[in-house]
This record gives sequence, C-alpha cells and structure tokens, in this order.
Amino acid sequence: MDQVLPNITLDDLNLEQVVPEDEDYELTSFDVVIPTKNSEGTIRECLSALLTSDIPINNIFIIDKGQDSTPKIATEMDCVYIHSEANYCQALRLGASFCETSYFIILDSDIVIHPKFFSRLRPHIKDNFISKGTFYDNISWKKLAKMILEERKKKIGGLDAVFVRRALFLKLTPDWAEGFIDAGGDSQLFQKCKRYNIPVYQDPDTVNFHLVGHHKRYFTQTKWYGRSGRTNRLYHWTHFPRVFVNGVIRSFIVALQKRDPRFIPFIIYKNWMYFWGWLRG
Repeated sequence: MDQVLPNITLDDLNLEQVVPEDEDYELTSFDVVIPTKNSEGTIRECLSALLTSDIPINNIFIIDKGQDSTPKIATEMDCVYIHSEANYCQALRLGASFCETSYFIILDSDIVIHPKFFSRLRPHIKDNFISKGTFYDNISWKKLAKMILEERKKKIGGLDAVFVRRALFLKLTPDWAEGFIDAGGDSQLFQKCKRYNIPVYQDPDTVNFHLVGHHKRYFTQTKWYGRSGRTNRLYHWTHFPRVFVNGVIRSFIVALQKRDPRFIPFIIYKNWMYFWGWLRG
C-alpha cells in the first residue's frame, strides 16, 4: 500500500528549484552523517577508510544511540559526536539538519568505503538526487555473499553509502522526524523517487566492504524490517505472507542453482523472520 505524500507537488521536487544557484555546485566538500548504535566494533575501521578515501570532507556527524565506547572513538578521530535516542531514520534527518554542504554523505557505521568512492561517482552526483555504489558482505559463506552482491547490482536500494542532495532529502522525508519509520525508510525513499521520476544512480562496479560478521545477522535484520514495515505501513499486509510463501519456493530453486542445500533453511527462515517481525510489529 503506497503512502500518501503530504504537501509535496511535482514543482517542489524540481531539482533546480530545491538547491539555489549560489550553493556549492563545485562539489568541493561534503558533510558525512553516520547513524550508530553500539558500533565500537566497526566504527574505527569505517572512519579510517573514510578519512583515507578521496572524499573531500567538511564535517563528520556521528548520531549515536548506543552505550559503548563509540563516543571516545569519534572524539579521537575528530568527529562531531551527538548522542540521541533517535531511531535510524530520525538520526539521518537529524544529521542532515546539521550539514552545511549542498550534498552530504550517508554512511553506515559498518561500511568500509571504496578508496576512490568520490572520483568514481563524481560525474553522476550533480545529475542525481542519490548517487551510490554497492557493497560486498564480509561473511565466510562466499556463495551467499556472491549471490547477494549480484542481486544488489541489479537493483538500486539502501542508504549504506550514498551522496545525497540535502535540501531535497529534507523535503522528501518530513515523516521520518516523528519516528514512525525506522527500518525501511530507504525503501520508502526510493519508491518516492520512482513515483516522481527523481533521478538516482548506482555504480555496480564501485563496491564497498560490509563488516557484517556472520550471515545470521540477516535474520535479525529482516525481523527489524518486518516490524518497521507494519509500523509505517510501507506495504499492504498481504506483502509479508506472500514474501514468506514465495521464499519457500525460491529456496529450493536457489539451492539447485547454487548446488548448496544450505540455501533452503536459510531463505525459509530469513523470510519467516520478516513475516514474524510484521506479526509482532
């Protein structure tokens, strides 16, 4: 079920109207927003890769909901640290409100960014609302990691590491500020882009590195997406049982294609967690 877009017209979404001519079109620097929650295990490596990449950085804003040593690491690495009880989407809105640059970067705290991220995407940034690469998951199950990467390359989605036009982002996400949307905000945002023909770009050959740890994390993640999907009514309720039923069929197809029977329990359980998250939402 599509969400209603209050107080937004096609004229509001005109890219040239959203960003005044006197703002920074030269792409000389970018603010970075990193939402975190107990990310001490990955944030240092994430920041090290960011700071040694070719991105010209203005400020790095870390919006943290956790209770670990993330603040200490952020301070050591000269970031602007902000503790907040905001959920994921609220944190992105909050970070964007602090940014000073016309385009800013959203970066997940467990992403090791490609060292040439800026130079590879630079030709596309001005012509798109969102410009991004994709990412490879660092898990020992290599067949699964390869399959997920191939799927990601075919369809743009996720705000894992992206250049975003700040003013338009704030116009498109007013409902995020209330906290009703946690996971799934990126799906909602890309739906709006598709509906209004707002240009987005993904370079499938610019691959970042995801410090995911273990494939079991997918189960927790899909449960989170299912719970949030019910809260924000991103999909009609029939979407979740359909995903589960289709997943059962798909699990056998993938297992045969990849010659790996582990895909059967993995895909079935992953989709069940998505459905269960919706049921418990």
